[in-house]
Amino acid sequence: MSNHLAVILTWMKRILIFLALLLLWKLLWRYCENNFGYSVRYFVDIWDLRTYYHDGSWFQRNLKPYRDVFSEYPQVPTYLFGWLQWFGRSVERPGIARQIFFHAFTLCMLMIGYINFILVEHLSLRKSFALLLFLPGPLYFNLYRFDILPSFLCIVTLFLIKREKWSLAALVLAVAVMTKWYPVLLVPPIFAYYWSVKKKIPWSFLILFTVIIFLIFLPTWIDGGMSAVLVPYKFHLERSLEAPTLPGLTLEIFRGHLSQILISRLFLLLQILFSIISLFIHINKFENLVRIWIVITGFFVLFSGIYSPQWILWVLPIVILILDDWLDAVLVLAYGLLAYLGFPVVYDGMPSWLSVIILLNAFVLLTLIIRSLLKIEWKFAYPGFWAKLIGFFGARNISL
Repeated sequence: MSNHLAVILTWMKRILIFLALLLLWKLLWRYCENNFGYSVRYFVDIWDLRTYYHDGSWFQRNLKPYRDVFSEYPQVPTYLFGWLQWFGRSVERPGIARQIFFHAFTLCMLMIGYINFILVEHLSLRKSFALLLFLPGPLYFNLYRFDILPSFLCIVTLFLIKREKWSLAALVLAVAVMTKWYPVLLVPPIFAYYWSVKKKIPWSFLILFTVIIFLIFLPTWIDGGMSAVLVPYKFHLERSLEAPTLPGLTLEIFRGHLSQILISRLFLLLQILFSIISLFIHINKFENLVRIWIVITGFFVLFSGIYSPQWILWVLPIVILILDDWLDAVLVLAYGLLAYLGFPVVYDGMPSWLSVIILLNAFVLLTLIIRSLLKIEWKFAYPGFWAKLIGFFGARNISL
């Protein structure tokens, strides 16, 4: 009876949270749309929403994305931005249609964020810590950026892996990669985890993962060729280092001594290095897989040359999954508050202090990464590999 009561109370709490989020969404658009006249975007930020609206305008104009309408994002969000314009399809005034898109987009992201909360709560070691997803930073970016979508897909992938639903996990992860490319860095630890547990290569996972990615970008390839497929990737590769990032700050410090290209390549290597290392780690526990995902995603965010504070949405849910002590909870609390303090408060209102906030945020994130690194069980994934390799070459030498 007590178990039934606990389930009822849990779902009552979830329903109340959902209703509170809906009320917040309504109040923001009803009373806070112009941020009460302040130049700081305390409550509502439509800057990126306007970009999303443009990148999805292929739908209303009956054009082809990438070929006819530029988009800096992969296929999944570009299609989503277009399909969300369906809600304003019969509106003649562009301003009203755009406003309908803004409302539809933020409501859609809020729904995804809420489902993500339920999933994180279900998987977490301590259920109450899932409420940290509603800190000012993650909640703000949940509403006005689409980065909650790849984060949610990665959490779903972990959920499916834990239940050994490998085909579904491959499908979901492929969709995540075509939403934002960083989840491709999570394939090596999945390979190592599968090998460590089952002692075989996950061929079906890798093949299905590749096929789904191909099918997602196939329409773009048919419409505009490989040049259309590569549009968003070329755009981001050609971007300059942004000042409020660790690579940007490094460039400022060593300007005249180190070139931007060298710094960009060095930090890109740091972004992907642990993903490569993870391929050789013996990962036989789900908790170790999660910790390695924290490190990979954390390094990708920490060493990025693009200032995207919304990427907290990629890191925070994974950290919360294995959050089991109050020191980590305090670090997460600081991370969530600093993200909002950095943007929009300092970014819009006190830009001269932004570097300080960036360094504080980087320190907190690095601390979370190091604490995850210290809890990983460090064993080589293929202990018999070198013996077999030596035996193979030794046998060949004898035969010669």
